[in-house]
Amino acid sequence: SILETVGKQFEVSRVYIFEDSPDGDYVNNTYEWCGEGIEAEKGELQSMPYINNGDNYKDNFKEKDIFYFLYVSELPRSHREMLEKQNIKSLLQCAIRDGEQFKGFIGFDDCIRRRLWTQEQIDTLRFLSEMLSVFIMKWRVTQKSQEALTNLEKMLDNQNSWVYVIDPDTYELKYVNQKMKDLIKHECIGRKCYEMTLNRNSPCDICPMRNVLEKGSTSMEFYNPIFDLWTLIDGSMITWNEKSACMLTCKDVSSYKK
Repeated sequence: SILETVGKQFEVSRVYIFEDSPDGDYVNNTYEWCGEGIEAEKGELQSMPYINNGDNYKDNFKEKDIFYFLYVSELPRSHREMLEKQNIKSLLQCAIRDGEQFKGFIGFDDCIRRRLWTQEQIDTLRFLSEMLSVFIMKWRVTQKSQEALTNLEKMLDNQNSWVYVIDPDTYELKYVNQKMKDLIKHECIGRKCYEMTLNRNSPCDICPMRNVLEKGSTSMEFYNPIFDLWTLIDGSMITWNEKSACMLTCKDVSSYKK
């Protein structure tokens, strides 16, 4: 919506954002707004190499992080061919940075006419670059954290142990793995751990989580009379959804105890 608002204000053909690949060698068109009658190019502009026939596209941003031109013919052949395929007459782009690190760029295309970009337009694009770079960098970090959490959950679901994550302040269950779900057979996220595992109204007299909070980790044997199980509990503090939490892993050692 921001790209659309600016695009209409300055009567440009396209407004877009390109973001670098993790290694910085390629760039992807991740957001695009097109004016009426203008063909979208986003689908064709994925995994584009910065270096083409010896020309590095990043070199265009050496002048105060701004890249523009009056005539496509002034550009290196590799750049010229790419822009001509998109029917671009004029272009204005500004680098997106995370600190000093180049992370991509935001830009305006005019496919109707050649234009001399005004200082107002350059300043607006630079402001957009600074504002959106903060948003994009934060959003990508959140995405990576969520992906890591999803992968962790998949890994824990495949463990041959009962695994659960507890809020250390409230004793509420934040996560239980598949083996734990199969044992309890009730929805338990948000419920107290001692309610779901021992049918208690208060924390256990010998609480594994207390040991974790005091010592940073724990390893102890624990008998659960509800399920008639002896378990070896390992516990440690972790970060779960950007908050401190306690993870307990319970291995069945009943055969050894009996």
